[in-house]
Amino acid sequence: MSSEKSSPKQASALTRAKNSPPTDRLFDPQDLERVRRGFIAARTEPTITDERDRKVVDTAAYEFLRDGRECPETVNPHLWRHATLNAHHGLFEVAPNVWQVRGYDISNITFIRGATGWVVIDPLTADSTAQASLELLSQHVERRPVTAVIRSADGAKLPSVGIYLNAS
Repeated sequence: MSSEKSSPKQASALTRAKNSPPTDRLFDPQDLERVRRGFIAARTEPTITDERDRKVVDTAAYEFLRDGRECPETVNPHLWRHATLNAHHGLFEVAPNVWQVRGYDISNITFIRGATGWVVIDPLTADSTAQASLELLSQHVERRPVTAVIRSADGAKLPSVGIYLNAS
């Protein structure tokens, strides 16, 4: 097997036809501005690893979605648009005393400043991404203890609440 990277295949006529720009629904040019609203900071290291040093997420792998390139003919434009909006990652202030960390897991984690510490809503799917999110918040907003964790959905693998107990 060759170690050289192969160039992408060209879209077939059928794929080009199916992926032609939609005429029934235009994309809102303000979407990108809304996605960036409230941005405070991103992690300086693009990779998050777990306790066994396995890569959990690498935001640099999605740089091609943030560099402004046009949607290729081989990709559905709605999926490309969705992916480019989701590729913006980091810490965002969404309301007074409410912050989100986005783009380091399949979901967002929300932090609310409570009277005595952070209330965490939806603690992500991996301990390492939840910990990295808390560290980003602590670095750029305030280091506080986590006093409550709320899970709005049940999942097969959610981070242990224990990562928050010694996080202050």
